[in-house]
Amino acid sequence: MTPWKRLALPAALALALAFPAPVLFAQDAVDDTPVATAADDAAPAAEADGDAVVAGALAEAEPAASHAPIPFFSLFNTNFVVWIAFLIFVAVVIGLKVPRILAGLLDKRAATIRSELDEARTLREEAQALLASFEKKQKDVAEQAARIVAQAKDEASRAADEAREDIARSVTRRLAAAEDQIKGAEARALREVRDRAVSVAVEAARGIIAGKMTTTESNRLIDEAIAAAGEKLH
Repeated sequence: MTPWKRLALPAALALALAFPAPVLFAQDAVDDTPVATAADDAAPAAEADGDAVVAGALAEAEPAASHAPIPFFSLFNTNFVVWIAFLIFVAVVIGLKVPRILAGLLDKRAATIRSELDEARTLREEAQALLASFEKKQKDVAEQAARIVAQAKDEASRAADEAREDIARSVTRRLAAAEDQIKGAEARALREVRDRAVSVAVEAARGIIAGKMTTTESNRLIDEAIAAAGEKLH
């Protein structure tokens, strides 16, 4: 039981005991006031009616009745009635367990507020975790993009170097092949020249031996063979 529940009943009883005092003082003031008023009202009434005897009797009887004390434990005593009504009200409130109901409502409201605060705290923590996750993912994506760009640059540079090396090797191979072709052509030309010179020399020797041509014709044939060999070399 909470402290305010334990203090509810003593506080109610204290209020019940303290509440009738002002009413009692007010009742005493009211009881004192009508005495003079009744006496003052009785004298003009007796003079107006002309019956001094009856008026005097009434004036003597009414103050006596007004000064009669009223017991406290009486239904004619307003203080006692108010006190009893207040006690009945307190008993009804306690009997209906109003403090417990109010405490239950307050506890339920406190539990609801606590639950809402816990839920808000949980949502805040989840939002912070989600934000941290997004920031980490963004950082990872930026680092990955930087790595991809650097890797692409390295691959492009390496590909360019390989392409230059391939071109250089290709040019070297082509130059070597051209030199080989030139050397082969020169060798063939020399062989053809030698073969042609041998053929011309053989023909010239054969003609000289046979006596079918002169020295001038032999020299002419040799010159033609040499000229033909020079054209093939160029």
